[in-house]
Amino acid sequence: MENDLMLDEEPFVGYMPHDVRAWVQEHHLESELACAMMIVHNRVGVLMHLCDKSSDPWVDYAFEAWHDIETELAARIREILAD
Repeated sequence: MENDLMLDEEPFVGYMPHDVRAWVQEHHLESELACAMMIVHNRVGVLMHLCDKSSDPWVDYAFEAWHDIETELAARIREILAD
C-alpha cells in the first residue's frame, strides 16, 4: 500500500494524534481506515498498560488523545457497516 500509515513501529517520533487525524481525513478507502484503526487501537492498548505502570501525566494525556481518535475511527466504521 503506497499510503501506509506511518505508525508501524516505535517510538512514533513525529507522529501525534493530530497527524493521524489529518492522515485519515485525506485517505478514505475502507482498507486505509481499517489499517488506521488497527494501528491506533494497538497504540491505545500500549498506552493503557503504561498508564498502570507510570505516574507520568504525559502518559495519561497521550492515552486520552489516542483514545479519542480510536473512538472517532470506531464511529466511522460503524457508519460504514450500517450502510
